[in-house]
Amino acid sequence: MTHSQAHEAMLDIDGAKVFPGPGKVKQIGTQSNLSGIVTRSLPGSDAQPGGNYSIIPIGGGGVTPWIVKASVTKQGPGGIPIVGQEIFETVSVQLDQAGKFVRVAFVLGSNEPVPFTIMLIFGWTYPQ
Repeated sequence: MTHSQAHEAMLDIDGAKVFPGPGKVKQIGTQSNLSGIVTRSLPGSDAQPGGNYSIIPIGGGGVTPWIVKASVTKQGPGGIPIVGQEIFETVSVQLDQAGKFVRVAFVLGSNEPVPFTIMLIFGWTYPQ
């Protein structure tokens, strides 16, 4: 059996759009909130046919990411997410709270490289 190595697809985290949640929600003695990040691939770092992964730095500001959901899709003009003919299968979303990063592994079902976008939704907890 042979295994191919996944392609590391680099993201423009400085150009990411951040969407704060509508406000803190009180839950069982903690403050929590949802927020989102929409990243875009760096020029020349398109997703390659087959396996890909991206590492996204997060955290800071005294909050702890508690849960994360990721979706991968095609990047359109201006860096916005669009629906294309390509199929992206999100294989794994791993949150490293201590290291303050998220690793997203995905498979691109295409014969050509494709610029991509990763959309993240975070659940945060706030210290009391």
